[in-house]
Amino acid sequence: MKKLIYSRTVQLCIFSGLLIVTPFLMLLNYLQPMIKLASNATFSVSEYEIPYIVVIGLSIIILVFILNRKHITLYRCVAFTAVLSLWVLGQNSSDWYFSDHFYDLQHNWHYIAYGMFSILCYRLFTQKGFSNSKVMILTLVSALGVSSFDEIVQVFISNRIFDIGDIAKDCWGVIIGLALVYFVYEQGKIISNGIHLRARSYSLRHYVTNSPATLFHLALFAYFLLSISSVITTSSYLSYAITIPVFTWLAFFLLFHFSRNKIVLILSIILMIIIIGYPVYRVHFDKNHTIRTCSRRFVDYAGIPIPFFDIMVFPNGHFRIVDKKDFFNGRDLSTIGKYVKDILVIGTGHKGQGGKGLPMDTNHQFIYNTSSSRMIQVIRQPSVAACKTYNRLIINGKNVLLVLHNE
Repeated sequence: MKKLIYSRTVQLCIFSGLLIVTPFLMLLNYLQPMIKLASNATFSVSEYEIPYIVVIGLSIIILVFILNRKHITLYRCVAFTAVLSLWVLGQNSSDWYFSDHFYDLQHNWHYIAYGMFSILCYRLFTQKGFSNSKVMILTLVSALGVSSFDEIVQVFISNRIFDIGDIAKDCWGVIIGLALVYFVYEQGKIISNGIHLRARSYSLRHYVTNSPATLFHLALFAYFLLSISSVITTSSYLSYAITIPVFTWLAFFLLFHFSRNKIVLILSIILMIIIIGYPVYRVHFDKNHTIRTCSRRFVDYAGIPIPFFDIMVFPNGHFRIVDKKDFFNGRDLSTIGKYVKDILVIGTGHKGQGGKGLPMDTNHQFIYNTSSSRMIQVIRQPSVAACKTYNRLIINGKNVLLVLHNE
């Protein structure tokens, strides 16, 4: 019995079961609201409100450092900081409308749970003598299987939707766990023979046998899935939430792989400069921040073509891709309210079926903004008309925020 308890296979199976069962236990016993309250609980020090959860988290980190002080090296400290950066990157790339604090327990559940899952997978697969690359691939595939099963079960038991965004966060948690194992625990042994992220030849075998290359490309896949699926959460767009990240990653991978050819490398660099630099140039140096073209599933903002995705244009002219949705709940409206000063223009889509969830079902209304404690004007119109209204207000120097449903 003792041998069975200490079996790494049994431990991984039990933990996988807990990953699936725990959300239902939390829902049935009303634990999720309690976790939210625990995350928001604070105590006062002078003029500052300090969250208990932050103090507890820092205490745990300090305790771990004290207990392992003999094994602490500069490399491990730098690697641990890099792992925390991956955590922060994941938080800033998903659930923007949620506007959760970085320390919110529920917000971090996926990263914590699947980080631990990847550590247990590492323990089991290395015991079986698998190579590092195989351990990484098997860990991510296992996580995809468990997380997908979890989401499917939730549809039938708790009447929730199949959320590819949660699966993406679980995958990113795996990447965080693998980085913790290979760069903090093992002190980067996988890069002791150098970092060769691209194959020396045109053979694809390199990417499933070379550990740094395997981890790099798995991390890219997980990040594309995380960042893109988080802005396509509506169930009707499920196929897009899967196919767009996959094809984006595949396109990047092929460009990266074939960039051994100098012409392809130069063209790839030029393409990346255009993709990143052109929008930055248009937003920061072209003061004509207006919508030039607005049609079904295509918007040209300040010369920047934006297909399919919904956008938010801030009063300062900057913009971002936001979750593609036709209904705003209270949490969404609260987040939007943080950026509205005077006027909110909502583009409701090509046929005008979006922009739901406002206090009144009218196209022109004034609502109380809890963030600024003042009334704001809300104009809700089909996207083409909303773009014209936005342009007119901007030209007249009005302080306006645009949320455009690109549908």
